[in-house]
Amino acid sequence: MATIHEIARMVGVSPALVSLALNGKPRVSPETAEKIIRAAKKIGYRRPADRIAKNMTVRFVRFTKAKSFLRESHAAFFAEYTEGAEQYLNDQGCRIEVSSHAGDKLPDIVHSLEDAHLQGAIVLATELSPGDMDAFSGGVPLVFLDVCHHHLPRDYCTMNNHSAVFLIVRHLCGMGHREIGLVASSLETGNFAERTDAFQRMLVDCRAGKIDMVITKSITRFARNTVTLLETARELKLLGIDILFEKENIRTLSADGEFMLTLLASFAQEESRSASENQKWRIKRMFEQGRPNTGKMLGYRLIDGQLYIVPEEAELVKQIFADYLAGMGKYAIAKKLNLSGVPTRNGGLWRRITILQILRNEKYTGDLLLQKTFRPDHISKRKCYNRGELPQYHIENSHEPIISKDMFEQVQLEIAKRSAKHPPATAKTEYPFTNRLVCEQCGRNYHRKHAAAGTKYKKIVWICHTFNIFGKEFCSSQQIPENILEAKTAEVLGLPAFDEAAFKEQITEIRIPTHNRLTFIFSDGRTVDTEWRNPSRSESWTEEMKQKAREKSLILAERRRNP
Repeated sequence: MATIHEIARMVGVSPALVSLALNGKPRVSPETAEKIIRAAKKIGYRRPADRIAKNMTVRFVRFTKAKSFLRESHAAFFAEYTEGAEQYLNDQGCRIEVSSHAGDKLPDIVHSLEDAHLQGAIVLATELSPGDMDAFSGGVPLVFLDVCHHHLPRDYCTMNNHSAVFLIVRHLCGMGHREIGLVASSLETGNFAERTDAFQRMLVDCRAGKIDMVITKSITRFARNTVTLLETARELKLLGIDILFEKENIRTLSADGEFMLTLLASFAQEESRSASENQKWRIKRMFEQGRPNTGKMLGYRLIDGQLYIVPEEAELVKQIFADYLAGMGKYAIAKKLNLSGVPTRNGGLWRRITILQILRNEKYTGDLLLQKTFRPDHISKRKCYNRGELPQYHIENSHEPIISKDMFEQVQLEIAKRSAKHPPATAKTEYPFTNRLVCEQCGRNYHRKHAAAGTKYKKIVWICHTFNIFGKEFCSSQQIPENILEAKTAEVLGLPAFDEAAFKEQITEIRIPTHNRLTFIFSDGRTVDTEWRNPSRSESWTEEMKQKAREKSLILAERRRNP
């Protein structure tokens, strides 16, 4: 049987693009759509709706992230879905298999659908996130029940929660009820997200002191996400509010309750690790198929797994590459774009690092280099550059280029040439005011600088990064001498001299709202405003400097009398 994936390989595009073209959807150029349709006819591809469904075997997949299907309500819920699907498929002359997966790893479930005798599968996807669903790529045709993610090209069948709630409330009102509540779940899916407001309102009332105890049927009814359960239970415990889980007979304010929380903490960590492994597996599968996992860059948009050019942004990318080869530096290009009023893709100011990332991005040549970075563990979520720890995937001619490969290589050589003239700086020294001075005019931090270096007026100042790099056109702040910062800090702390330890312990931040004003933010939440001014030159001169000036004046006067 011919498949979409075979067509994708023949034409050299993604399966998602093939699906769009075969179904007459937009976002496919006429030329590409024609190639796809010709390839489909050549290999005899027929859409699922055109095929005769006799003697097919379809699997119904029941899935929950919990360790077992314990709730009676779930049994009835699953039974209705299963019976409905079985009746319809039997009427079509097909067979149905039912498989249940409670707490199984997602890769194992996906692998189970690769059985040769299956012609399709129905997946109950209530608890599947968009990232989880993306793992179900290729293989047999799939239909996902009880969920709908509009940005993913899948076949869905779901309920209309808004209409259902309306009908229920109308029925209860017709029976004379006026005090009607809403049972909510904290499960983060598209289906349950519409019913979380009541849970959040309960937390607001708890924080306001309106609730003394929360009574819930079971742990799974309170929150099926263990992390959410732990965070909520601990917050309410600090507020002195007990949670009673009727089924387990556990109260969070009791000694047993604390043990329960400790036990669930270990489950939460394992759940986090398992989710992380599933996500890594999904991304690895995407990379192996030559599909990027993100398309956040100037010049392209990622649509259904394929990068498409944004013409007006592509022209800007070309100009940046051309300016760099013409001799402009990264700061100069950024300043030029800022002065021209051209925003970045995110709407902010252009910066040196933004220009460098564009100049180094191989995607502009039509190629993909995937897995440049990775996260070594699920706890810190720290991003690391891939220096050979994991495989990388290089896909040539993946999409339409903006920059020629020859031009890209010239830019890389020019970057290396300029870098050789300016060796990388050693590790930065951290000073007492590092990352503690914030410019309120542009939001950037101040940094330390030697002003008037090499002259008798040299001094150490702190200056806003934006003002220092781009000038007063983009930030009209002023530099502040370090000795004045130290004196004002000591004054605010009530100390005879600046004390670094006391400063770091008591003050979290110093904000600079306007010229000659400082706002000190204390660790206890207090704020203190103060003014400062530069001393006049006469006040800053030492006796030695004054004596030298007098001697110089006498010499000049003598020369004028006796030329």
